[in-house]
Amino acid sequence: MRGADLVRAIRHDHADPRELVVRLGLADRRVSQRAGSHVLIRCPAHDERSPSCSLRVGGDGTIAVHCFGCGFTGDALTLVAAVHRLDVRRDFRDVVRLGAELAGRWDIAAELDRTPTPPPSRTPRPEPAPLPRAEVLPLIAAGRPTADDDDARAMLEARALDPGRVDDLGLSPTSSRGLRGSATRTSTPRW
Repeated sequence: MRGADLVRAIRHDHADPRELVVRLGLADRRVSQRAGSHVLIRCPAHDERSPSCSLRVGGDGTIAVHCFGCGFTGDALTLVAAVHRLDVRRDFRDVVRLGAELAGRWDIAAELDRTPTPPPSRTPRPEPAPLPRAEVLPLIAAGRPTADDDDARAMLEARALDPGRVDDLGLSPTSSRGLRGSATRTSTPRW
């Protein structure tokens, strides 16, 4: 269902003002019920002692809200937002989800709960800083695979390097192609 259709469906599901007042917890001794489908309640948009907010079924079959005390107007979703202290524009998705839950439309509420996953970042990962020579030489001198050395593994992982990959590439001191004893490299690497 498209967004506008979801909102329209929820507005039409809240067609009984008395039922909406009860679901929102606005029914108390100060609710004045009139004949037909017209209800007066204490306005959730401002603090008042006597009911001045009118809920009625409008010409399109949805609830229309109007407060004679503060001028608050809207529909069922506007009333939901006021009760939950939400801004209809800023928190619209939450307002519609709450309206769906109040109407018992769990299918719509579940659809609105699904948050779209953001697209993957297109920014390239920064290159890690080169390893300082003073940190690399002790690794070479240790003479064991980097994956087995806790300090070496932590240092490489902090720089987004995989210690297992370092060993697989033969860059660990104990590998046959390692930096120490390699026929093609000197025993002290040049960085």
